Amino acid sequence: MRLCAGFAGRGRGEHWRAGETEVEMKRLLIGWVLAAFAAAIAVRYVIVPRRRNAQLADLTKEELYRRAQVADVPGRSEMTKEELIRALERS
Repeated sequence: MRLCAGFAGRGRGEHWRAGETEVEMKRLLIGWVLAAFAAAIAVRYVIVPRRRNAQLADLTKEELYRRAQVADVPGRSEMTKEELIRALERS
């Protein structure tokens, strides 16, 4: 791919010169879409659950028990705080 002078590699500031092929532009677009999709997956399955787990760990056992009641977690009355956290994460 040919880039304007002063810009090395892909990323911000990349500019297409006249004459670049449509195929090259489509490849770049696909790369951007895949990167955005990967970022969305990371947020959904990595970042948000970690934040949620940290929030659950900050609650008292009584607060966790109340949440387990709302979520209708079976066996909640006999669970430890750690077990309640794991059960709530699964629900």
